[in-house]
Amino acid sequence: MFEYIFKNDVYKTEYYNRGGIYNSLSKLQKGEDITLAYLGGSITQSETWSKSTTKWLRETYKSRITEINIGLAGTEADLAVCRIDSDVLVHNPDLVFIEYAVNGGAAKDMEGMVLKIWEKNPKTDICFVYTTTIEKYNYYKEGRLPEYPAIYEEVAKHYDIPSVFFANQAFDLYEQGKITLAGDKAEEGKIIYTNDGTHLTASGGWLAAGAIARSIINMEKNFDKDNYTIKDHCVPSTRCDKNPWTKATCSVDWNKMKFEGEWFDCSLQNGEFKNYDYTGDYLDTFKKVFPDMQGTKTAGSSVTVKFRGTHVGVFEAGGQYSGQLKVIVDGAELDKKLVLYNKYYGAYIRHQYYFIKELPDGEHTVTFTLDSEMPDKSALQSKNPTDKAFERNEFYLGRILLNGELLDINK
Repeated sequence: MFEYIFKNDVYKTEYYNRGGIYNSLSKLQKGEDITLAYLGGSITQSETWSKSTTKWLRETYKSRITEINIGLAGTEADLAVCRIDSDVLVHNPDLVFIEYAVNGGAAKDMEGMVLKIWEKNPKTDICFVYTTTIEKYNYYKEGRLPEYPAIYEEVAKHYDIPSVFFANQAFDLYEQGKITLAGDKAEEGKIIYTNDGTHLTASGGWLAAGAIARSIINMEKNFDKDNYTIKDHCVPSTRCDKNPWTKATCSVDWNKMKFEGEWFDCSLQNGEFKNYDYTGDYLDTFKKVFPDMQGTKTAGSSVTVKFRGTHVGVFEAGGQYSGQLKVIVDGAELDKKLVLYNKYYGAYIRHQYYFIKELPDGEHTVTFTLDSEMPDKSALQSKNPTDKAFERNEFYLGRILLNGELLDINK
């Protein structure tokens, strides 16, 4: 699948090499070690396309490749830009693949990640990749870009970043009757691209890796590995968004916050959480993203954060036990509460994150308090009426999210 001729010309432009990934390519062609990072939603977390991409690179270039995958289901680019420093850039990657075409995001998020990456190491290569759902077929058939790829492409063009479209080959094969876009059972002579219309099967992941491979092979055509010198990427002086999230971060620096009421430590010890007994499909994910949780089962318990910036939020380990938070900003309570409980908690536990409204750029004090009134859980509780977790009112804080600088409220 790495050599492919498109039957429908509308799909033939499946990548834009732009400034390329020549620093990484130079190392790969010399057999040097490199580190790859993959960011995205559940399509990336499932590892189908990332593992296939890494496998092809290893087999093609014989380099020792370290793979970091921080894909996280149900999350958008605004969370990724908060996580990228602590979860990706600490590993000093040579090449970062960013995928948020399905889950969504804004120019400020993607641009924030680009600027953060190059502030940390201007030699790091970046590639945007665009996954799809089968509902977007008509967009690609008509030669149009869906909402999020259209936004991200403006950032990619501005910063000369390569981009790869996974949908093009899939839809071309579909029109030839060679692929089932969604299903559990393959028809004779066809492969299954997704089971559910969104998440790539192993075969779908291999097709996606083929699109990346074709882009890289094309980059090599005019690449002189013997005379190439690894260089910094050029950062233009202008920005796509007027306020890219270059100060986005997430914090577990609990000592700089004020906890009031009854809280207990849920940090990881020997691979298990203290004081957190819930189980479910996302428990292993919790262990990856919440190494130092703080929990409360007492209404009225609060955490207060002081920061300088524009946005603040919570990243939490939610479940059927989740309640809602009252939010006080600079002394005034917001009309709208943060409802932590949602439709996904039929799966028992799940990570979630919430930002409050945008604030004027400056210094702010924000208090999150577990409300005594619980949200209406009847819709999901009716599906499992014997589960007493629905009756609980709890809050497990994994990280505080910021676009700004955390200040010490105790000083």
